[in-house]
Amino acid sequence: MKQLLLDVNIVVDLCVERAGSANTRLALALAEASGASFWVYTGSVQTLEYVVASELRGKAHHNGETLTGTAARAQARALLERITAGYQWLASLSAEGPLFAEADPEDAQLYHALDRFAEGTANLLTRDGGSISFPLEY
Repeated sequence: MKQLLLDVNIVVDLCVERAGSANTRLALALAEASGASFWVYTGSVQTLEYVVASELRGKAHHNGETLTGTAARAQARALLERITAGYQWLASLSAEGPLFAEADPEDAQLYHALDRFAEGTANLLTRDGGSISFPLEY
């Protein structure tokens, strides 16, 4: 079974409709139909809550509504809990590498976390560069 580690933008796409989120949902549906398991990086929790809450506040503002930061964070947590309910959580350990020496510590964490899987069994699903990137066998 293939393992997919989802980056922050992928999870946010599942929580909030925005440009490109339909493609993300389709990619995940195809991967799930192929038997993939989904993983979320534990170090992304705070970023996930912040970005989803920001997206919710922006959407409310666009619709002429007011959403407080507290309410947006509560909605974000509820969405994230529901969306990630069937996912596994994965950590990257400090002993796995000097992350702050990397050009992009956030991406480095994800790649170090992937090293915990047997070679060739896991991939990172990301929208870096504006398009979804995942293994071609899906």
